[in-house]
Amino acid sequence: MLRQHANPATLSQDAQVVDRIRHGLEHHQAGDLQSAESAYREALDLAPDHSDAHHLLGSLLGESGRLDEALERLQQAVRLDPSAAAARSDIGNVYRAQGRPEEAEAAYRGAIAIDAQFSNAHRNLGDLLNFQGRVDEAIDCFVNAASLAADDAVLHFMLADLLSARGRYREAGGSYRTGLSIAPRVAAAHNNLGASLRHMSRDQEALACFEDALRIDPKLSDAHANLANLLHSRGSIDEAIEHYRTAAGLQGDSVHCRRSLGQLLLDENRADEALQCYREVLTLEPQSARSHWELGNALMAGGRVDEAIERFRQAERLDPEDSNVQVNLGYALNNSKRFEEAKQCFRRALTLAPDLAEAHNNLG
Repeated sequence: MLRQHANPATLSQDAQVVDRIRHGLEHHQAGDLQSAESAYREALDLAPDHSDAHHLLGSLLGESGRLDEALERLQQAVRLDPSAAAARSDIGNVYRAQGRPEEAEAAYRGAIAIDAQFSNAHRNLGDLLNFQGRVDEAIDCFVNAASLAADDAVLHFMLADLLSARGRYREAGGSYRTGLSIAPRVAAAHNNLGASLRHMSRDQEALACFEDALRIDPKLSDAHANLANLLHSRGSIDEAIEHYRTAAGLQGDSVHCRRSLGQLLLDENRADEALQCYREVLTLEPQSARSHWELGNALMAGGRVDEAIERFRQAERLDPEDSNVQVNLGYALNNSKRFEEAKQCFRRALTLAPDLAEAHNNLG
């Protein structure tokens, strides 16, 4: 029997296709999308029915925001190879980017039905479900993804974040620790582990986590804020103030740490410093009734009653339904010996909150 030999021209073309795809991948991974696209298209010129080439080109087009073209290429990849789970998952990514979540979910589930061991499809489905507020379902997906890609620290961190959001702090702590055993220098993960430990009243361990986070990234504002809260609870006031100040400086236009710092300074009878914090908050949130109310409280603590009344009046204009504003305005008016006006405020407070003890007490 004569031996059948492969056609040399076919072998040569196959090698060229593989070479073009390899070059495309190298450019793609290096972030040179234009060169990668050219290489993938050259591969398809040589082999128009090459499923992987369609898939890779479709993925690139999706990254470039050319979603309709991406979808066409990815669907062609699946038509050519119905078992291509990765292409189906990428179709889900395109659908999601197009604002078609039901079709995205179906595509991800289709990929998992074909290859239940494909961790990326579980991850993508979990991310979509979490975005839709279906957190418990998302957790199940990330559990599957993390078990299939056990050396992927990011998956463990994402799972931990979801578990923490559901109040499952012990499980979250376990996932953070697993991720940190793989990637020990992720400052945010140390910080998040510390936050979970605080919820479990394991403050000494939490303290170590916040300090670890700041050793890795001294500019991690959330770690400074969390450490400040912990130090405050322990009575280490000067250290807490230092970390609140650092966090506020790093957070730029965030008001949270400024508010916490302002309240701590008020508690420590440092009204002038507290005033500065609350003025910064008001600059950032000029239309917030709360910001005017807080500044009013700081002005009262500093004995600047007329200015406090002005702030409380502005808070009242912004939120006339807030009983606390009425009570504090009443206190300020009492301090100014404007007793009838003060009584009106306490009466309004009771209209808004009939059981408010402060208002009852001030009306006798």
